[in-house]
Amino acid sequence: MRSIDWMLKNSIEDLDHEFSYELSLSGANYEISPKDPEEDLLFVTDSNKTQYAKRLIYTKLVKEIEPQVQAFKSVCYRFIHQDYLIAFLVS
Repeated sequence: MRSIDWMLKNSIEDLDHEFSYELSLSGANYEISPKDPEEDLLFVTDSNKTQYAKRLIYTKLVKEIEPQVQAFKSVCYRFIHQDYLIAFLVS
């Protein structure tokens, strides 16, 4: 998170940072792009770095763990009916 904080506080025009990040998973490296498929964003600039930071954080904190959350929920729902979990929802 320090690199995101640094990026937001400083100019990054000369860095030529692509609008993606690298994910290492089980010894394999993947390039992940947090942009929408219809967007034409190739590099992070000073004008879109806030958008990149928000999408990067969302992708890392939500999208990367989505399969594990779905697996946990499916096992949990075998033992606890979904209707009983309504009491724990934030109003």
